[in-house]
Amino acid sequence: MIVVLRSATLDFNFKENCLFCGERVGVDSKCPKSRRRDFSCVETLELLPGVVATARKRNDKWGNEVLVRVGLSCDLVAEEARYHRDCYATFLRKRLSDSAEFQNVGRQKKIKN
Repeated sequence: MIVVLRSATLDFNFKENCLFCGERVGVDSKCPKSRRRDFSCVETLELLPGVVATARKRNDKWGNEVLVRVGLSCDLVAEEARYHRDCYATFLRKRLSDSAEFQNVGRQKKIKN
């Protein structure tokens, strides 16, 4: 398990940075619409337990970083936290390459004699 210290993330700003990737979130008027990343604001309290459960299930560096960020706040709605929609989808997606289910999917390989 990789340990990330809270002291390394104390300056994290939920209003300006993505909850998942940590990059700046917002509308950049200089960037064309086709290159802008869609984002959402946290609007429900139910998001927090789901993110924590997913981060623990992932048990990787990215999951630990998100756990530390989420641990800095008890109410993401009050913090007006934001996140990129693509980061959220990627974070919640199960890592198929590591699962045993992925190994058994598809056509069986032919064994040459």
